[in-house]
Amino acid sequence: MARRIRFLHAADLHLGSLLHTAEKLPAGLAELAAEATMTAFARICAAAVANRVDFLLIAGDLYDREARSVRAARFLAEKCQELNKEGIPVFIIAGNHDPRREEGEFFDLPENVRVFSADQAECREVRDGKGRLVARVVGQSYRSRSEPRKLHEAYAVPDQEVWNIALLHTQLEPGNTNYVPCSLPELTARKDIHYWALGHIHRCRVLHRG
Repeated sequence: MARRIRFLHAADLHLGSLLHTAEKLPAGLAELAAEATMTAFARICAAAVANRVDFLLIAGDLYDREARSVRAARFLAEKCQELNKEGIPVFIIAGNHDPRREEGEFFDLPENVRVFSADQAECREVRDGKGRLVARVVGQSYRSRSEPRKLHEAYAVPDQEVWNIALLHTQLEPGNTNYVPCSLPELTARKDIHYWALGHIHRCRVLHRG
């Protein structure tokens, strides 16, 4: 196995959305709620730099809706450029809120950003500063607001000589055909995948240690 790696796994940032509250907030708190998603992503990027991670993973729903806000798109490009200067790659799949379309982004993303296709599963390599292969990231984006395809079944890696990490946006319910039907046993049975970076459920949990 290759050397140890360090990465950040985030999902469901919903950039450009407002935090929903049960009642009207005071002016100061309302401003914090309006900026919360941006603040969260800024902190994630700062943590990536401070901890010298090898890469950042975003497992779907980076944006809140398919019609991205210009402000959110500009913010993403700026933060990814900061990570690019630090040599930190960013791997992104689109989820049900921000399915991947041909239109792409409002702003050109820097070369460190890899957004996975919705047409087919892709396997991307991660190399260190000396050009050595240290990991692979495999994934596939949603192509519409519902995704009945069992995307994970098409995920393929050539070997297990380095860490193989898979991005998947799923409800983790085999009978749910809206959000990639699959089960935890299906995923853990894949011995060629060492880590599943999941998104969609809006809960930070470790579902399996192995």
